[in-house]
Amino acid sequence: MTRTRPSTSFFHWLLYNIPPTITEIREGLARAQEEIDGLGTQGENDSGTIGYIGPCPPSGSHRYFARLHALREELGIGPGATGQQVRAAMEGLEIEEAETMGTSSRTRAQTA
Repeated sequence: MTRTRPSTSFFHWLLYNIPPTITEIREGLARAQEEIDGLGTQGENDSGTIGYIGPCPPSGSHRYFARLHALREELGIGPGATGQQVRAAMEGLEIEEAETMGTSSRTRAQTA
């Protein structure tokens, strides 16, 4: 099945080479370090840093997608890869994809 990705996707967090035994990611683990012990390797988010950056819509409501890709093997790339590099490394390795969507919003008063 081919999924249509938003044309303006923004990576808030890029985590790869997650062991298949991981069943949850606890809150607060996305620190600015290249490797998170037992969890995986972090890539560069679209702000140019390693680690998680939370949602910050300019105003109104925005949708945020989280995608998980099951792969046949670990990616042969090191820490700090960009989203484009990760997508290229995943080529031909994907078994399945899961996606969830959440929203975040704020009012004009919150942006001032």
